[in-house]
Amino acid sequence: MSAKKKLEFNRKQKLLKRRQQKLASYYKNRSKKNAEYTYTNTKEATKKRAYRAKKAEKKEKENIRKRNYRQAMKSKHITQNTLDDRDIFKNVFNNRTTKHIAIKRLKNALPRTPKRRSATLAAYLQHTKSPAVEILRQAEVVSSPEDQMDMAIEKAALEDIKTAIDSCKTKRSKDSVTSMNVLVASISGEKVTETRCRKNLAKKIGLPVRRLSRENRIRTTILKSEKS
Repeated sequence: MSAKKKLEFNRKQKLLKRRQQKLASYYKNRSKKNAEYTYTNTKEATKKRAYRAKKAEKKEKENIRKRNYRQAMKSKHITQNTLDDRDIFKNVFNNRTTKHIAIKRLKNALPRTPKRRSATLAAYLQHTKSPAVEILRQAEVVSSPEDQMDMAIEKAALEDIKTAIDSCKTKRSKDSVTSMNVLVASISGEKVTETRCRKNLAKKIGLPVRRLSRENRIRTTILKSEKS
């Protein structure tokens, strides 16, 4: 027998022996698993089992909470308003490569300096007859003159409300407290709740979120009582 054949024979014998050992170990462990397992009743073991059970229960509750939250979000149809999710921009490019090439060509076509680039884009976006600009305005990527006017009005109104709230904060009279409640209740309505911007609104006017939530409950109660 040559050295090569002898080496191959020994390798096969070792492999066969290893398989037999694994098979014997499998049957041995299977008999142990089938036997009834008994827990140790020491204080340390009991404490560890209670800790593991408590941890598993806590994890299960957290999973249920996350599952319920996801289900609630699906039922409300709340999705992220990104450019890729909008219907107007879907299926425009065949893949990400063509999109990347188009963006690269646009960058190369624009001037090199940032100021000239911004000036060129600003001048192009001011064209009201451009179909591309109209599509961007419909997708709310670019603001139209009407939208800019609305934002200016909203900003001015928000500043006036903030000034009135700051003025009522410094006063302790009954009229100022009533005015404060009316102001906060008037700006914390259903639309703020639907758009989920109560936290940002509270930061803008300098009030805690709980105050807006409380006034929203009072507002809802009053409106329901008036309707009934």
